[in-house]
Amino acid sequence: MNKNEVALSSYSRELGVTRECVRQLEAAVLGKLRRAFKKHLCPIETELLAAA
Repeated sequence: MNKNEVALSSYSRELGVTRECVRQLEAAVLGKLRRAFKKHLCPIETELLAAA
């Protein structure tokens, strides 16, 4: 097992769900974070490029 699998096993035991469920939750949260960062950082990047 690699480190990620160990972490998934640990979290799944703590939450009482399968490793696959934890993996799916992780993927969903990361997707939401990426969209939030893109939404909030794109206007800043656009302003910086326009000023250059």
